[in-house]
Amino acid sequence: MKLLYFFILMMFCSCSSKVEFIPIVRENERLVEKQILMDYYFRERILNVLNHYKVNYEIENDRIMIDRSISKELIWNYTSKANDSIWLKERNYPILFSKQKVLNN
Repeated sequence: MKLLYFFILMMFCSCSSKVEFIPIVRENERLVEKQILMDYYFRERILNVLNHYKVNYEIENDRIMIDRSISKELIWNYTSKANDSIWLKERNYPILFSKQKVLNN
């Protein structure tokens, strides 16, 4: 019986509709998650991008949670926009960048 409860609990946990937003960049023709990019500055820029595109998100324990159905390609697109100073400037969003260099966006 305990095993049954365990499996039911696991099903509820795995069926969550939200996942943490993790920046994605292109490396060698592959889309790769780069958690290291998620600093204070990137977080401010990505929130502007998500708001611009009216993406539903929640902040949970200081993490940005987005709908699980959002594709890697779309996350890459959002990441690229958040790292594009021209795109941000054209929309009057603050352009705050850390000292960390963003590669292959």
